[in-house]
Amino acid sequence: MAASPAKKFIDAALRSTGPHALSYVHHEHKRIIRDHLLSLLTDFPSLSPSTDHFFHNDGTSLHLLNVSGSLPVPANPHPIHLTIWVHHYYPFSPPLVFLTTSPTHSILRGHPFVDTSGATISPYLQTWRYPQSNLSDFARNLIHIFAHHAPFSDSSFVSYHSRPSLPSKREAVDRLVGVLHCDLTSLRTQVESETEDLLSVQVTLEKRTQITSTMIKELEEERSSLKERAKQVLEQVDVLQNWLKVNACGLTSSFSQDVSEVFEAEDEKCRQILENVAADGAIEDVIEVLDKEAENGSLSCGAYIKKIRALAREQFFHRAMLVKLQNSSLYPP
Repeated sequence: MAASPAKKFIDAALRSTGPHALSYVHHEHKRIIRDHLLSLLTDFPSLSPSTDHFFHNDGTSLHLLNVSGSLPVPANPHPIHLTIWVHHYYPFSPPLVFLTTSPTHSILRGHPFVDTSGATISPYLQTWRYPQSNLSDFARNLIHIFAHHAPFSDSSFVSYHSRPSLPSKREAVDRLVGVLHCDLTSLRTQVESETEDLLSVQVTLEKRTQITSTMIKELEEERSSLKERAKQVLEQVDVLQNWLKVNACGLTSSFSQDVSEVFEAEDEKCRQILENVAADGAIEDVIEVLDKEAENGSLSCGAYIKKIRALAREQFFHRAMLVKLQNSSLYPP
């Protein structure tokens, strides 16, 4: 008869619709939740059912069933007050358990099963498997755990650690799993931090790879252009050499001055064109020499690029001047 009010409350809550409807959807899951809750309340009359909104860490809110009250822990002068929330995906997801703290009962720092907020990370929850796992067995497991690991910083608490009796197999497994869980959590945090650092390095390397690929592509295009220009210059050199072979004797006998003085511009515009053409050709010769030094390894890549850019800039101005002179009305192309 004592469980009748709790049974009525749970049945009414699970049947509620509209704004008071719970977040459980599947009918079969509701039946399992009802049976497990009634079994828990029968085994532990100090607990009572309720409904409320549960807020997850991501901000989502769900209307869930919960039971709250105290668990009788041996050798503990004060009951363990807690709240057990029935998860939205129960029974396939374990319940969510929070101890009730107070100024006089705060969670021990470094506790293997409870964090400072009161959230419980019991090994039973870590290995939750339906249908083997249920709320009543979980509550009994909590009693055994808290009997060996005091959750509160209460000096009056006498833990089973002080007793000479040997722990049971289940209790020993709980202790071992708790220690391993704490070690695993610490290791996971360290691995996640190292992974984030490595991902940051990977992003930086990918950006540098893209920049390097772009520079290599530009240099290859520039090299191809320079080779083509060098080919044209060599052809012009061949033409000039042939011309000199034919006219060398006449030039030597007719002029005593330097050969470069033989070429004389007719006017100022021709003089400018001749000077720019000569400067352009001289720059091409220098670029050809730089190419050979870079290929032989006599010139570093950085120095090569720096000199080539400076020469290309100067050559651009000479060629722009030639285009301007050739497009003028006084000197049609």
